[in-house]
Amino acid sequence: MRAGQLRHRITIDSKTAVSPSLNNIGEADTTWTTFHTCWASIKAAGRGKEQIAAEAIESNVDTEILIRYHAGVLAGMRVLHGTQYYDIAWVDNKDERNQMLTLHCTRGNSRG
Repeated sequence: MRAGQLRHRITIDSKTAVSPSLNNIGEADTTWTTFHTCWASIKAAGRGKEQIAAEAIESNVDTEILIRYHAGVLAGMRVLHGTQYYDIAWVDNKDERNQMLTLHCTRGNSRG
């Protein structure tokens, strides 16, 4: 991947428990914290073999975000690009080579 193709600045956030106490519906209070900031390529998910295979895991994946490898990026985290949030449905480390990660995401308003 050439550096010029990674032209979008993104922030990857992780959900963190704020306190051990439970809120009024029995869940731990959480907040989003910055996990990693990097350059990325963002594109609409294709309809080729990879998308068909991905539908077995997550049927509403609509965006693929490509970044350089960074350990610890997991499904359940979110990506912020400008004012748009993307929920990470699953992460693909192609051939386990630790060079690039494809984040298969759903576009959304993941503020909570």
